[in-house]
Amino acid sequence: WANVVVYNFTLTLCKLSIVIQYLRIFPTIPRVCKAVVVLVTLYGAWSIPGSIFLCVPVQHFWDSTSEGGCMNKQAFWYSNAALNIVTDLVVFLIPFPLIKTLRIHKRERIGLIIVFTVAFLLVPLTRAELHHI
Repeated sequence: WANVVVYNFTLTLCKLSIVIQYLRIFPTIPRVCKAVVVLVTLYGAWSIPGSIFLCVPVQHFWDSTSEGGCMNKQAFWYSNAALNIVTDLVVFLIPFPLIKTLRIHKRERIGLIIVFTVAFLLVPLTRAELHHI
């Protein structure tokens, strides 16, 4: 139970730190970054308490013999995963229009796009690996 809560918390903080870094690197798009900060914060504000209070009382999450009940866990996990994917995509796509405007050689620009793309593709692979552990 606790690792689900910590996972959602750290995921939210990681996304926020990336977007805040974008604000520092690309000062020309503060509205976009601030809107994404709000989006990611709302996602965290939903996923963290949602994972804490998925079952009431909380101990019912790991002790199904206790009195209490849980929300539909599968619906929560799928909706959480969908929102997580959406926020991942939004955070990933922010810098791409700006990369085109950088005054760097075409080769460097392509390298930068490749770095972002490889980093983005590693995210689902890492999640799949962690799922099998």
